[in-house]
Amino acid sequence: MAPGNTVNKSIEPILREQPKAIGEINTTNIPYIIKKHDTVIGLSRKFGIRMESIIKVNQLQNPSIIKTNTVLLIPIPNERIYVLKHQETIWRLAKRYGTTVAVLKDLNEIKDVTKLCTGQKIILPVPVTRIANSKY
Repeated sequence: MAPGNTVNKSIEPILREQPKAIGEINTTNIPYIIKKHDTVIGLSRKFGIRMESIIKVNQLQNPSIIKTNTVLLIPIPNERIYVLKHQETIWRLAKRYGTTVAVLKDLNEIKDVTKLCTGQKIILPVPVTRIANSKY
């Protein structure tokens, strides 16, 4: 550092860190089985992610052609993945995060809410830090 230039020593290590590229976020790739009438744009809307992310992760040459019953990876931002705790219910999660049971069931393809397990990953429509009602 040149004489006369001062930097607060507590932030100096931060200044040396390399920033992430714009738009680069940590994600978890969740497998999704393509259903009849699914489209990449429809999946991007359903999961609230960019269509380009799905195309990139799956290396799709022609995103307008996806085959029923094949698996696509859906890159879900880690901030939207909730790990279910002991005796939590989908109803409580819906209340806590200001959504509905139907939305959570659809996002996570949950058929039977009684078959949820401790440690199961649940995709939320909002970041886990955005709690709408802390009573739940």
